[in-house]
Amino acid sequence: MLERDGSSRRNSRNFLYMASFESFYQEYPCSYNSPLSCDRPFQTAQQIKGAKFCLECGFPATLPQEAEIKGSQGTYQITSFVGVRGLGRLYSGVQLKDKQPVIIKEYLLPNRSFNESETQKRKETFTRVGGISLADSRIQNFRLVETKEAIADEKGERCYLITQGIESSQTLGKYLIEKGAMTSLDVREVLNQGLQTLQFLHTQKLRFPSNQTQLGITHGNINLDSTLIKVENNQKFSIYFCDLAIWENLFIPPIIPQPAAARPEQDLESLGLLAFYLWVGRTTNFSSNQPLDPRDNQQWPDTDSNLKQFIYRLIGLETPFESAEAARKALLELPQEDRAKSSNSARSTASQEIKSLCQRP
Repeated sequence: MLERDGSSRRNSRNFLYMASFESFYQEYPCSYNSPLSCDRPFQTAQQIKGAKFCLECGFPATLPQEAEIKGSQGTYQITSFVGVRGLGRLYSGVQLKDKQPVIIKEYLLPNRSFNESETQKRKETFTRVGGISLADSRIQNFRLVETKEAIADEKGERCYLITQGIESSQTLGKYLIEKGAMTSLDVREVLNQGLQTLQFLHTQKLRFPSNQTQLGITHGNINLDSTLIKVENNQKFSIYFCDLAIWENLFIPPIIPQPAAARPEQDLESLGLLAFYLWVGRTTNFSSNQPLDPRDNQQWPDTDSNLKQFIYRLIGLETPFESAEAARKALLELPQEDRAKSSNSARSTASQEIKSLCQRP
């Protein structure tokens, strides 16, 4: 199986349908019950030049190296297949006219899962809403992955989102697997940056590729896979949001229950849950093999009670915040926790996780 960036497990607040990709594309008899993340479509493309479909199940094969994608802003060439994130495949590539590196996210509308009418409707919508920018043409610097172009294959079953690559970045899900739990200070910084980006998203006048403008938008898909982290040499980091629901959800097969449009307060809940996972260092309760429940007091670190109370409010377990702006203001006013205590707690959490893993059968 191909490695997926981060965990695909979700809390019920973050759309239960995303908890398992096994229910997607059941029309394709994949050996692993997950055609999108299976390695057979990639192997087929490697072994047979020009192959369009997986030899085993018929699911669309990955794009070959040097494949070209033509859009209205230029032509883009595939450099290599990177992996899977959310509902799409990722490729590194370049824009041919200036050789600038890009990340290409390929979304699929396989014909056994989407009929012709559904495919056409989703393609048209994708090219209208795939990507946002400030309506007044200012350069945005609020840590939202910059979208260059949304392209729909006229005759095929693929769509492409061309984005600016974030050098040396990875999803928070992958970071969590590699690095383990964050300190409370780092969790505070994730929340600070995340809330600032949400304040921007929820309140600014934004423009879509169709040239339509709108005052504010809800992310609707905040999780460990749709949030990137870039760590600098001095251990400072920046986080970036990507994969907004307005275009990501277009590629949920119609047989799957479609999520309702998200509200701004749901973005705050999702960010709070993400912070909880980062602080605890995992997403699953080892004893039950179920998603961690923030209502379970035993799952929380025993330090920084102020941060815990803040995350409780974000998630909605206590009086919720009215907006991202109000939440960020409250975060910046939180009393700081003792650094040594936070560091000791992180080491203790890591030790407990190792013991739990060793005790598992």
